[in-house]
Amino acid sequence: MKVLLLTSTAPEYILNEKILSRLDNLVPIGLLYLGAILKRAGHTVKLIDVHNNFIIGRQVNLKNEVNFFKPDLVGVNCFVTGRFKSAINICNQVKETNANIPVVMGGIHSSMLPKEIMEEYKCIDYICLGEGEKFILDLMHAHFNDKSALKDIDGIAYREHDKIVINPKTMFIQDLDEIPFPDYDLIDIHDYWFDTSKWFNPKKLPINVSLPIISSRSCPNKCTFCSNYLIQGRKWRARSAKNVVDEIEFLYKKYNQHYFSFLDDNLTLSKKRILDICNEILARKLDIQFDTPNGLSIKTLDKEILDSMTKAGLIRVSVAVEHGSEYMRNSVMKKNLSTKAIYDFFKYSKNYKNLTVKAFFVIGYPQETRETLQETYDMIQKISPYLDFLGMFFVSPFPGTEVFTYCQKHSLINLSKEDIRDGNYYAVYTNYNDSDLPMIKPYELTLEDLVNFRDKAKKLVRRRYK
Repeated sequence: MKVLLLTSTAPEYILNEKILSRLDNLVPIGLLYLGAILKRAGHTVKLIDVHNNFIIGRQVNLKNEVNFFKPDLVGVNCFVTGRFKSAINICNQVKETNANIPVVMGGIHSSMLPKEIMEEYKCIDYICLGEGEKFILDLMHAHFNDKSALKDIDGIAYREHDKIVINPKTMFIQDLDEIPFPDYDLIDIHDYWFDTSKWFNPKKLPINVSLPIISSRSCPNKCTFCSNYLIQGRKWRARSAKNVVDEIEFLYKKYNQHYFSFLDDNLTLSKKRILDICNEILARKLDIQFDTPNGLSIKTLDKEILDSMTKAGLIRVSVAVEHGSEYMRNSVMKKNLSTKAIYDFFKYSKNYKNLTVKAFFVIGYPQETRETLQETYDMIQKISPYLDFLGMFFVSPFPGTEVFTYCQKHSLINLSKEDIRDGNYYAVYTNYNDSDLPMIKPYELTLEDLVNFRDKAKKLVRRRYK
């Protein structure tokens, strides 16, 4: 059969003001995985990256594309909340062109609110809850051959007459090595090239674009602001070191690619595995550089790991500090991370001359006070000599998180059900925080207090590179 895969775009004000983050230049890795699965099963796949086409100034007429390709099924990715409005618009365009084409939506926002979205938006026939590689083939078999089999699909939302049926996500792919590599034949990689001349590039290698690598899925931690478990589950699952480096080597040789971004939520959870990955890179003499934009867990890092990673090509590391107050960090956020471990990391990170460091902080919980903000300010001030970037975010109470449940219970979210369903109150999931306003008013602070603190704290760190 013929399957059309479509990306959604960032909010219009983000695109129009050209304040895209580095992650917006990444190839649509999730759809490339799906495309590889579908092609291996014998289906014909076309991928249109609506978002990237907008960035490079190429017009896409979706209705013409649908009429020309005549897909049997359309999949629309909405990987962050801020793209939901665009995703709905795309689904509507498909249905307006041919109402008989089944439309599937995937991504974290629809996985958080499947019932509410299915009830409101008739342009969506199915929602994939969580990872989609096994789901997409099961869905195609059920839809085209035996509708009664829908009830047996793990992690799906669909309509049965006028009733919304939600099958919770309970099973996740355990052997990630069995999944084929993302299919880059579905895109023209040159469409993703952009000006990286101001990037930190100690090896002076060609960059052009950073290609994403997902070497593991999920995270066993239970941070109260994180909703990723809805997509990946609670159990950490990892690809073998050989499989990961096989993918890197393939991209290195086929596309002359020298720069990669590990998008794992907990890349260094297994010390042996990350050391094995680095040793494989070195043994194969792959002349590469890479970064970790999602934030490594400091409690999984030590000097041996950083030694190995920097030798293999690590030049930009992001770490999840989250807060200067140990009470906020561990009792409220449940990070289980000591202040001593944070300072120890920054002390030995300064010894790597070809490593830039970014730290993530989250502020604005209901329990936030002037005293806890001061603790965060003091910490940033102490680590600022070793810090190249600072990510300062207001906590976002995503549905399904512990902070969302708490804020609902105490009536701290001043939003309608429609706002929550449609994601109107978010920019893009943690990417565009400079444009955001706090969504929660702490008991003892004003929203203006939080904005002023963020702006003051950011002045402590001089951004050296893009």
